[in-house]
Amino acid sequence: MRQLFAWETKIFKPSDNLSDVVIKTLASPQTWGLFETMRVIQGCIPLLVFHFQRLENSLNKLGIKNATAFTASAKVIVQTVVEKDRRDFFNELWRLRISLIFPEGTEPPLLLLSADPYKPPDAPVRLMLDSEKGLRFSCDSTVSFKLTNRFFLENYRKSAVQKGFHDAVIINEKKEICETTRYNIFFVKGKNHFITPSVSSGLLPGVMRGTIIQELRKRNIRVQEKPVRLRDLAQYPGCFITNALAGALSVSEIWPYAKFSETLLPPCINQVMSECFTGQTLHLPQH
Repeated sequence: MRQLFAWETKIFKPSDNLSDVVIKTLASPQTWGLFETMRVIQGCIPLLVFHFQRLENSLNKLGIKNATAFTASAKVIVQTVVEKDRRDFFNELWRLRISLIFPEGTEPPLLLLSADPYKPPDAPVRLMLDSEKGLRFSCDSTVSFKLTNRFFLENYRKSAVQKGFHDAVIINEKKEICETTRYNIFFVKGKNHFITPSVSSGLLPGVMRGTIIQELRKRNIRVQEKPVRLRDLAQYPGCFITNALAGALSVSEIWPYAKFSETLLPPCINQVMSECFTGQTLHLPQH
């Protein structure tokens, strides 16, 4: 196991060319890392505890010692940064990203923090699915970690954006829907009945995905985690995608396989989003 005993901290603001820094840091095959992207609204991070819960769980699974101590310290750093610039963070919606980079050898881990104003995309959004470019294997255990090495995902997403789509859908070797490059995905089966791909299909179980599943079940609303086959997309009247930054976005189509007749978020999903982003207490289940 690797000993996590020290780290460097670098904080970047929008004026810095963070993308160049991160790309340069990760260009070497000797580096790897984990990251979390958080929503900051009115000076608060609604899902802060859940992000660091996932980060700590990932560090433990990867055999990193002192994971609890690190995540506790990193959490304090994030809270301090937000508190220090509270006026800016209060007046706008922000995207805050924490990246933990592990260089090869004896160099200490590098903690990168970046923040920039965030504007949610207009919904409904359109998604693309390329069954060749968007293929992954369901047995790939690395997809359960939020890794900084996202070259495959970002290249696939870029190809979709260049064609006028918001994001791209990933499928596995069984032709089951997994997720998109940046979101988990839900399908509307009927009134108060939702389906989301199971973790066994090969996906990263997101913080917002877990929150939505938990909150719907608390309301006695049916939500199933099960394989969603590509050939069955046309049977669903609605679809939406979720992550901790954007919340939930309705989807109008997954080109070229399905167009959805219901393009507004269901009321119960709007209610969960409202409660989540106004600071009400939500309890994330273990997924």
